[in-house]
Amino acid sequence: MSAKKSLSVQDLKHLLSEILDQRPDISIRYRLMGEMWNTSFMRIVFTTDSGAFFRDDKHNRLVHLSKLNSIIQFELNNRFRDFLAHVHYDIIPTRR
Repeated sequence: MSAKKSLSVQDLKHLLSEILDQRPDISIRYRLMGEMWNTSFMRIVFTTDSGAFFRDDKHNRLVHLSKLNSIIQFELNNRFRDFLAHVHYDIIPTRR
């Protein structure tokens, strides 16, 4: 079980890149600041300097999230390293 339940935005970006490289079958579901949870898990397509593109197969669409720092929580649909499936992980807000 992962003891680390909070990550920085930089850690999240690194995690997304690792999942994409090593386990592209793993999908992510996230919650943005001030919003409810996305209803479906999405596969990571690629990451940018500050954001990412995700594939939502359930709704047949490509989702561009321009700023990863707008994510406040996420969960994975499968275990990856110390991250368990269906556990909510918090993102530590970045100071502006």
